Amino acid sequence: MPLGFAELEVNNISILFNKKVGIIASLTYACYGIAIFYTGILLAPTVIIFFTLLFIASLLLAEKTGKPLIFIISGILFGLTVLARPNIMLFLLLLPLWFFTLHRSKTSINKPIQGFLLLLVGFLIILSLSTIRNYFIVKEFSPFSALGGINFYIGNNAEATGRFRGRAILRPLFGAGVAWTRKGKNAGVAAPNP
Repeated sequence: MPLGFAELEVNNISILFNKKVGIIASLTYACYGIAIFYTGILLAPTVIIFFTLLFIASLLLAEKTGKPLIFIISGILFGLTVLARPNIMLFLLLLPLWFFTLHRSKTSINKPIQGFLLLLVGFLIILSLSTIRNYFIVKEFSPFSALGGINFYIGNNAEATGRFRGRAILRPLFGAGVAWTRKGKNAGVAAPNP
């Protein structure tokens, strides 16, 4: 999978710089040990990197073609990236700057505003769907998932060693079977499997 990501990276960087820089960056990523590790155990960083690279590729394609649908698709991909890692939403603050610097030589201000607004529409579609889903399940308006509880516990419990142990840390606490509740006030609380 890192090789597939490397291909996306070559395309993105080749558009921004040149093919030589793209190949060097993609080979660096393909041989990066932590990327191989996360891909091997299928954790969230794999999905985050995939959606981030796909978002950048679609945004570059949208700028090249100028088609409104591709800007909306870019927004949808950005929304999926934000759902996987909410702090990536800070990139939304830099997007208008990117749109305006890309079109600074043009006299019309409408094209960068239109592109950004279309991207925002796609982004808000995904965020609103996630918010509606969370409201029906947890009865709270929150566009993001609650990711922190188990990860915080695995890294900070009394038996934590600082090394990756996956779900093995939960067995001594709750027995062989553990189910994480997803509904109601106890969302994210561990309960024994029936």
